[in-house]
Amino acid sequence: MTRQGDSIHDVSSLFLGSTEHAGDSGDGAGARIAASRPSIGLVLQGHLPVYGGLWLSQFGDWIGQRSGPACLVRYEHDALTLEILRGDGRRLVMSPGQDIQHVLKQASAFIRNWLVVVPSQMPVQEMASLDADRICILTGADKAAIVGCYGLVKDLAATWSESDLEHRPIELVVVGAEQNRAIQVCEHLNRMSAEHMELELPLLGALQKAGPIDSTVRISIPLEKSISVEELIHLMHQLEEHRSDRFDEPAATAVKPPPGQLAIEPEPHSDRAEHVIASISHGQLLQEEQDDQYRHIASAVTPLVEQAEHPGPDEEQLEVTQVAEPVEMDPVRSSKLGHITDLIAETAEAARKSEQGKASSTQADGLLGLIHGLQPLEFSCPGCSEVELAVDSMGQLHLVAHVDHVDRLHAAAKWARDNARLLSSACGRLGASGSFKIMRDVITSDPDRIIQFHGTGFLLHLKGAVKTPGGTHEFCTPLNSLETAGSTDA
Repeated sequence: MTRQGDSIHDVSSLFLGSTEHAGDSGDGAGARIAASRPSIGLVLQGHLPVYGGLWLSQFGDWIGQRSGPACLVRYEHDALTLEILRGDGRRLVMSPGQDIQHVLKQASAFIRNWLVVVPSQMPVQEMASLDADRICILTGADKAAIVGCYGLVKDLAATWSESDLEHRPIELVVVGAEQNRAIQVCEHLNRMSAEHMELELPLLGALQKAGPIDSTVRISIPLEKSISVEELIHLMHQLEEHRSDRFDEPAATAVKPPPGQLAIEPEPHSDRAEHVIASISHGQLLQEEQDDQYRHIASAVTPLVEQAEHPGPDEEQLEVTQVAEPVEMDPVRSSKLGHITDLIAETAEAARKSEQGKASSTQADGLLGLIHGLQPLEFSCPGCSEVELAVDSMGQLHLVAHVDHVDRLHAAAKWARDNARLLSSACGRLGASGSFKIMRDVITSDPDRIIQFHGTGFLLHLKGAVKTPGGTHEFCTPLNSLETAGSTDA
């Protein structure tokens, strides 16, 4: 039976092969990571709550946070996707035509945890024969999830025994549940497995809710250029054998692009969301906005500073530090200082009000004014003021929210489903008799925050800004489409 103290293993138990606990050693986490080789773990998906893809990224981020950079590999639709989590800013340089071997070789310079998500359609016999260090099962906490998880463990154990294969350690991660509930689930599964299989199923951890993740790189390679799961794991073993001592060296082995250059070169004519995200220098746009915001303040202050360049012989000398653009200044007379300070404050306040006026004219229609092709509706969802409602030319209902309020989309979607007929009656542009589809749109100006929602059914939009002689205007760029958004329960 698993004790509560066993629920969170130390770094070595996070796919690194050790069974010691973090509290048993006085060494830091960094020392333990450097002393062990990178591990290869299989990730099996049990019965998960909605949006299972989100939980996979959460799990990879959770592993990377505790035991070093992780690479989550999954087979999606017609492509093989690699996502690097907790990579400390490291990047991969990829050109069109490069294959998976080249990408994995770059990543092996700093990856500590390879996490291979096994396709759900893979037969148990093939799954049991994969040469991995660990097997981790992600499962929910409801009864159906517990039964499904037990059945998967039972099938694996039976295959190992019948085929005389080596048993792999199996660990559990319970998602969408608190720690106490996760411990109960683990204890229940251990009781059943002890009676019939004599297997121990330790609880690796509990992921209570989805949150922001530290995803450094996300690359998709067309499936025709990819390899099977067995070949993929074999290649990972080869890379680790050749570079088993690389992590003891300085981190300079990691590939980092020069400042201002792209880390990933997208394939020509590719419309995949990850390539669009990777090709946007979002930090540069933000910096330009900040630089321009106070440039006119500096031009107003400079003449005043020049007036005060020659202090009187009997007056106290003070130094003025200018916050806006750097300007060389000599000590100024204290009698001028108060006047200059007041003018700076007045100019800054006027600039702030001017910028607010421009922004309000651009955003008069809220978030809906940024998305092309949507017509706002006159009503809103009760209790979800952060969600805006609109209809498109196909008669579909769109629920639009900023990424900070993505959780409110779930409540708004339930409200829309429950009142579908009423909404159709209120708006003739929606499908008749409540037959319209419900689409969920997420808007953000931070590409890193929106990566986790790719393939989960959300329509993703990246907000940017363009400067014109008439002012700054915001716009949205779609990152996916109805065909590439993935499945949704709406």
